Parts: sequence; structure tokens; C-alpha cells
Amino acid sequence: MGPGSQAHFETVTQLLNEQLTQIHRLDPKLSREEAAMLLAFNALSDQVNQLAHDQNQAD
Repeated sequence: MGPGSQAHFETVTQLLNEQLTQIHRLDPKLSREEAAMLLAFNALSDQVNQLAHDQNQAD
């Protein structure tokens, strides 16, 4: 675990649970593990997109 406030941890946990619920609504056949992997993939994809955007802004 890294540094962070309790409020940050609770906010991230709430967001994670909301997004997992949304994924299960869209595809209830997914297992918890599949939904978690999809959520992680989407989060990393967002990071890559943000890095590319930041790089374009710096150029």
C-alpha cells in the first residue's frame, strides 16, 4: 500500500465498486475476476491515453 489519506482510499473504493456494478449491469455473465480485469484494463488504458495527451500538450 502506498501513502494516501483515508478519504482518498474510501473515494477510490467507492468508485471501484460503482464501476464494477456498472460492468456487471452491462454484462451480468462476467465473473467477478473478469469484471475486475476489465476494470483494470480500462483504468490502464485511460492512463495511456492521458500520458499521450500530456505528451502532445508538451510538444
